[in-house]
Amino acid sequence: MVAWHAHDYPVALRIAARGLAKGGEMREFAAALLVNVLADLERPETRAALLAALRSEKPAQDAVRTYLGSVETSADVAPLAFMGDFLREQVLYAKARK
Repeated sequence: MVAWHAHDYPVALRIAARGLAKGGEMREFAAALLVNVLADLERPETRAALLAALRSEKPAQDAVRTYLGSVETSADVAPLAFMGDFLREQVLYAKARK
């Protein structure tokens, strides 16, 4: 969480992606970290840095893709579900623009 609070998004995203991949007790922490990091997209002063970090961190892109897949299949309203299309366009398909 320190990396997220410090707006060190590449590090925070790597930690979240590794925790999600490991599973177990780290999975819950990593999922909360990922959601908190993604929530910073709402803030104009952090949006550009976060988008750049998401575009540069392949494991984070995979974690976001997994998160969005679970949001789409969930009957509950998940945090950031409303941002699914935006995240797909800005982050997950960034390679297509290169």
